[in-house]
Amino acid sequence: MSCLISATTVPVSALRWRRAFPRELDQARAARRFGAALLADCPQLDDVLLAVDELVVNALRHT
Repeated sequence: MSCLISATTVPVSALRWRRAFPRELDQARAARRFGAALLADCPQLDDVLLAVDELVVNALRHT
């Protein structure tokens, strides 16, 4: 199962998830767990979680 889908091929009924995380240092771990739970079958999961971690850390550092 591939988790990368072109924006032009996403069906209108595609599922979407959203979650807000408080601005606290331990939220990077919570964001990684959230992403891992949603994309458990994704072959690129490690890369996705690395990107999630970088986004969270940068958001905490620069806001």
